Amino acid sequence: MKFVQLIVLFLSVLLYSGCLTGDKNKNDANKNIETYTQDLDGDMLPETIKIENRFTIDGNSVVKIIKGQKDKKAKEKFCSFIIPGGYKKVDFVDLNDDGSKQMAIFYDTQDEYMHLGIYRLKNDKIVKIFSTSSNCDIDVDFSSLLARVRVGKSKDGSNDCAGGDSAYWEVWVYTGEKFIKEK
Repeated sequence: MKFVQLIVLFLSVLLYSGCLTGDKNKNDANKNIETYTQDLDGDMLPETIKIENRFTIDGNSVVKIIKGQKDKKAKEKFCSFIIPGGYKKVDFVDLNDDGSKQMAIFYDTQDEYMHLGIYRLKNDKIVKIFSTSSNCDIDVDFSSLLARVRVGKSKDGSNDCAGGDSAYWEVWVYTGEKFIKEK
């Protein structure tokens, strides 16, 4: 009898402490938001980038960029845009070696395609400078002198990328102004 009372007491303590409840913690709402600090426009003031993955809610992700400011009392300037899929990761790269970073954002869509969008902040506006998608894979090399994006494609146009012979790579190279397809 004493043993049963101890178990009931232990379970009650766990229940009231929240371990066995299904309610989300107030902080759980922010688990889908990742925050980064990078200088996106080359003004030596880092922007705050918040990426919220809302894929399970509405099939999109939201990127909000808060401009870096010298005067902390000034009104906050920001811009935002929507990624049409589930956010996977972001790489911050300096494609022009000019001190400003671009965002290479990887995301998936419901049709199970992988996507890459590369964005820059210019004149307080977001500009997409490159985008691609693949049902196979996307591989990037931003460390070389000429940045490269390799996009896996199936030779026969099908959705099957399993075989080594059935896939080939489409290669895009950054020229300093735009990405061009390598022949």
